[in-house]
Amino acid sequence: MATTPDNGLSGFTSVTPSISLYKPPTTPHLASAPISMSEGPTLIIISSWFKAVPKHVSKFTSTYPNLYPQATILVLWTSTPDVVYRSYNTQQTNLRPALPIIEQAIHPRQTEPQLKGEILLHVFSNSGAHTACQLAHLYKSQTNNPLPIGALLIDSAPANSSFKGITSGFIAGLTTSPFYKPFATLLVYYLVGSITIKEKLTGETHWIDQMRGDLNDRELFEVGERGRCYFYGRGDGIVDWRDVERHVEEARRLGGRVRTEVGSGGHVGHMNADRERYWRAVREVWDRKDGGMVKSKL
Repeated sequence: MATTPDNGLSGFTSVTPSISLYKPPTTPHLASAPISMSEGPTLIIISSWFKAVPKHVSKFTSTYPNLYPQATILVLWTSTPDVVYRSYNTQQTNLRPALPIIEQAIHPRQTEPQLKGEILLHVFSNSGAHTACQLAHLYKSQTNNPLPIGALLIDSAPANSSFKGITSGFIAGLTTSPFYKPFATLLVYYLVGSITIKEKLTGETHWIDQMRGDLNDRELFEVGERGRCYFYGRGDGIVDWRDVERHVEEARRLGGRVRTEVGSGGHVGHMNADRERYWRAVREVWDRKDGGMVKSKL
């Protein structure tokens, strides 16, 4: 698989414009070490938020190698076309190069197929959750199996498909230029309005509503015993905390371990609000030290 250096994220290479890859340094000791359920994930997938920039995503990609030094890290980037007009089929085609990386993470040793690795999936905002769902749809279409996830972390999602919520998300990603932003804001209202009208007329399911259902679909995601954790809060001006809690309750009705971390930070800003607590929660979810159903405040 051809890759090129990715100057935006230190240590990463670009598999495609929408996929970045980090491979941990190998040593004879690590290469021969047996895989254990008590160890970290073999693969960490970060599905980033809409128009995320490397300097912000790097706050996560620079921390994970310290927590789990043996893990490969895959970053999925979400672009404007992905959430405005690009078809699901095209999005899934663009994610196809991630499949062999996932397969290698799940079955790291062909000579010992009984040893399986685990994936930690960390999604951000509605757009990152949407991209992760497209990856799961792709995996399902190619393997006829749900995407196996050791632990699922959902940061600042999911919202609902209200006009206000969607436009707020797009506007938040615009430049702050006083000359450009007013025109771009009008364009956002026009595009979202047009899409909303089209959906009403055709009966199509909005991508956010589709994503909300997909995240709790066991035919798409096989979340293991480590469970899932939602990071959200009332300080988020884009995703309403009540929409997240409705999804939490849906997930709990399905069973499994569900943890919530209620923070004071802004949208995808909960780690910045309390870094120590955020990463402790990540470790506790992976290590199953959260009691199964925990609600705490960041």
